[in-house]
Amino acid sequence: MVKRDFSRVFERMKTDRRMYLRQVKEQLAADLTLVLQHPDILDRSKDSKDLTPWQKEVLSARLEILRELERRGTEGSIYAAAAQLERLANSKSLSPELREVVRIANPRQSSWKGIKGLSASTLMRWRAMLDAGESLAPIEDRKKPLPKWARPLLKILLEQDTPAFYCAVREVKRAGIECNKKTARRFIAEMAERIRAESTSGG
Repeated sequence: MVKRDFSRVFERMKTDRRMYLRQVKEQLAADLTLVLQHPDILDRSKDSKDLTPWQKEVLSARLEILRELERRGTEGSIYAAAAQLERLANSKSLSPELREVVRIANPRQSSWKGIKGLSASTLMRWRAMLDAGESLAPIEDRKKPLPKWARPLLKILLEQDTPAFYCAVREVKRAGIECNKKTARRFIAEMAERIRAESTSGG
């Protein structure tokens, strides 16, 4: 019986984890720098009935995907075409151009790491909404209140000479406001993604 040496496997796992943690740290630093340069992102579109550039970009991307869905559905059923698009998206087999459209259209399921979870059910829901005359633009920015910790966290970060994210999270928690570091990190990433989208679309 051959005795397997797992030391190399474990060393590779540790190396991969170090690389992943470094990527997370670098992305957080980039996102944080961008958000701190645009602190007004927290106030944009809260009371406005007009679509923001980011919302317009998402709307445009969703309409483009639905046009692709209709094109693929001409030879058979629409649901079969939706299932095919789901498989292609999640296996990263779409063209680079269409992958980018999917990323923009489905911001909740996308991140700086790549596309996640475009589903046939989502495509069919968008199609039904369009048929019913409903807008495909995301509306959660106007309806979903900001987390209680968002403004205190940003205020602390802006006051620091060198922004230290995790220290700021601890300060917010010491002030008696519940703040989860992973949730806060995702929030910063979402705000940064909105800023990038608005900048790209000329907002």
